[in-house]
Amino acid sequence: MINNLFGDWALKFRAHPQVQSALISDQAIQVNNAPWISFYPHSTTADTALVLYPGALTDPKAYAPIMRQISEQGFVTIIAPMPSNMAILAPTELLDIKAAHPQIKVWALAGHSIGGGAALLLLKQHPDAIDGLMMWDSYTFSGSPATHLTLPITTLYGTSHHNPKRPQKFADAKVFMPEHVNYIAIEGGDHFQFGHFNQEDIKAVNTATISYQQQQQQIIEQSVIFLRSLHTP
Repeated sequence: MINNLFGDWALKFRAHPQVQSALISDQAIQVNNAPWISFYPHSTTADTALVLYPGALTDPKAYAPIMRQISEQGFVTIIAPMPSNMAILAPTELLDIKAAHPQIKVWALAGHSIGGGAALLLLKQHPDAIDGLMMWDSYTFSGSPATHLTLPITTLYGTSHHNPKRPQKFADAKVFMPEHVNYIAIEGGDHFQFGHFNQEDIKAVNTATISYQQQQQQIIEQSVIFLRSLHTP
């Protein structure tokens, strides 16, 4: 794991205080908080894992509630803290995570925002590193085309955008992704409800017209469907 280069100065979106309860182990889930934020279900010997590359300048703990709930469905889930909270500075972090979990047979990677870009950088260098990719409100561009990828890919995105240019950017980016990508819209969802962030930090950019709970539930459901599909011959 690469150490933080500059400390916490690059933290713009803090985790909501309520995430702390998701970081405590109980009878259902074993939680490890270092070197990664990891969730292990007690009810089964999970052989499938989902790793998350966080969005830029975000506290990785903000994703703990959603990743824990996915783990409760029988999967190992792991949030990868990044140097200076920028996933593009450590796109190959997944390789260290894999080396530490030899029991896992199926690997999926999700990237939120710039975390999705970092996931594509990983695949550019190591195209066989994972079995499936999820882009959480993330897209690529002409400088980083991914049309050559053949692995299963699902893109989840909210339809309520904090930037009026974002819908067109999403549309334009499709030509740089494989034709088989499964695009799933979360109606009324937005960019910042993919995590659970401090309301003070996102109040100027949170444009969602559905609740945090409603959006998170849809992300969890679609993520579980995706993970289960990776076992289908």
